[in-house]
Amino acid sequence: MKNLNVPLPRSHQQELIKLCAGIGMIKTGFRCRYRHRQAPVNDKHLKNLRATRALITEGINDAVDARGGGSTSGMLRAFGGAETEWILRQLYSSSAPSISKTQFTSKLRSNIFYQDSTGDPEAQRSFERAIDKFRQAEATMSDAQQATFRREILAYFE
Repeated sequence: MKNLNVPLPRSHQQELIKLCAGIGMIKTGFRCRYRHRQAPVNDKHLKNLRATRALITEGINDAVDARGGGSTSGMLRAFGGAETEWILRQLYSSSAPSISKTQFTSKLRSNIFYQDSTGDPEAQRSFERAIDKFRQAEATMSDAQQATFRREILAYFE
């Protein structure tokens, strides 16, 4: 069978993550293989990814820190590198409706903090660091790519 090097659709990716989490089988192998397989493909399609990749990964980690502990946060952190590659893949292969910076920040805040709380001061600082890193990453993207990026980040933290 020919390997087409096509990433899993988001719905399948999320189902697989839920399945793995449900049976306690989250392994570094899956996330590392995906990340290492997808990174060279992304590098061919997008220019100057080193800084953008680092900003997205760091932003995801800061957002997870803001979210707090727990098994879901652990899973979000564990798959952060693979999610970064997934997001980068979407930047050159899909589109999304525009969402303003204000709407993005508000929606992400509601996804991160439960029941409209803003968490403790350290969680709030982590959230602000995440937003700052996401904005820096967005500065390297076109408007269409920013819309896709925002959609994917929001989906990751739903």
